[in-house]
Amino acid sequence: MSSIQERAHNFLSVLRHCQHLGLTIEQADEQGLVIKLPYSEKIVGNPVTGLIHGGAITTLMDTCCGISTVCYLPSFEICPTLDLRIDYMRPAEPGKAIYGFAECYRVTPTVIFTRGVAYQVQQVVASSHQTGDYSPLVKLIPYASMIGMQVTRLGDEAVFSLPKSEDNIGNPVLPALHGGVIAGFMEQSAMLHLMIFMNSAVFPKIIDFSVDYLRAGLYRDTYATCQVWRQGRRVGNVAITAWQTRSKEPIATARAHFKLD
Repeated sequence: MSSIQERAHNFLSVLRHCQHLGLTIEQADEQGLVIKLPYSEKIVGNPVTGLIHGGAITTLMDTCCGISTVCYLPSFEICPTLDLRIDYMRPAEPGKAIYGFAECYRVTPTVIFTRGVAYQVQQVVASSHQTGDYSPLVKLIPYASMIGMQVTRLGDEAVFSLPKSEDNIGNPVLPALHGGVIAGFMEQSAMLHLMIFMNSAVFPKIIDFSVDYLRAGLYRDTYATCQVWRQGRRVGNVAITAWQTRSKEPIATARAHFKLD
């Protein structure tokens, strides 16, 4: 856990009301902070529709903006909120978690200016399909963010990339990437490719995954492409190829089956 993540977790852990709501840190780095508010009956504001109370959303955003200061300040410091404005764009869908993202965009000696957004996963997926930019969706997946995965949409196709990172090394002698990282990258690529191929807002569920390692994945940028071999009503079959220097010289191939909802 990085120092930023540790400070963010420590900050949240002392906020009793946030613990009561079940808020958790999903991501914390130099780019900003993501906090999750799980859905529960105790945060419902309209018992007829099940809509979340605005107070719970305000708490999420206030907390997210406040803790985001640890992403920029060199040491831990509590910064009281001076003012907070929230614009409600649409009601949150009942039964599903809400995520809050916040960042500091201006820091002065006495005041820190932050901005944030509250969203649900389905909204981000739909927006990604419309714009072709899947980076916000990748950021929602903690594992994909941890290994540094990226997605580039090229027409109807997608190329997945894994920039080299020392945190992904499994063999320090060569050095080479950990086999688990390569497999995880390929599995995640297949899942996202299937969502793009189907224009789906639902994450498919993995049934099985098999990988063949063809050569060492050296400490370099890694890429992957996918192909849907067969798609039925309930199961999708995806083939994945990963390479580094040349697409015709793969470092691994894999096949995955997903359950489609």
